[in-house]
Amino acid sequence: SILSASAARVHVVGPELSLTTRTATVHVPGAPASGHRRGDLLAIAILIALPVIVFGIPAVLGHAVLPGDDLTQNFPLRVLAGHEIRGGRLPLYNPYIWGGAPLLADWNAAAAYPLTLLFAVLPGTLAWTLNMIVTWAVAGLGMFCFLRALRLGNVPSLLGAASFAFA
Repeated sequence: SILSASAARVHVVGPELSLTTRTATVHVPGAPASGHRRGDLLAIAILIALPVIVFGIPAVLGHAVLPGDDLTQNFPLRVLAGHEIRGGRLPLYNPYIWGGAPLLADWNAAAAYPLTLLFAVLPGTLAWTLNMIVTWAVAGLGMFCFLRALRLGNVPSLLGAASFAFA
């Protein structure tokens, strides 16, 4: 049987595996080598720090990052959805636009998005900033893990993750 006690030590002969007396140690996928661990941890720290710097520092200085449609449409609708949730109501309806409009079905309000719950318990700009930090960090970390699973190195995975998160 190919699966034996020495299955981790194999000799590669072309595209096939042969269990012979001449063996080589094979790296098990998913088990990072010790040198890779430090690079992975550094990349993870960078992918968490970047959104904190980009979104957190301006917010601390009194200038939350709210460009274009975020300021005029997305942010007010999320605050409204948070207000409805805080009042114990399902955010179904927006009475403040025209003759009224659906709120839960409005994708700009993101009423069903889990992080919209932050708007029910925190002030609007703080909830928005935390929402942005968490969203961008999770996007970057997820892409980093995906690229590492594809066996890319630390640096290409970090660059790909940062490009994906901030694109």
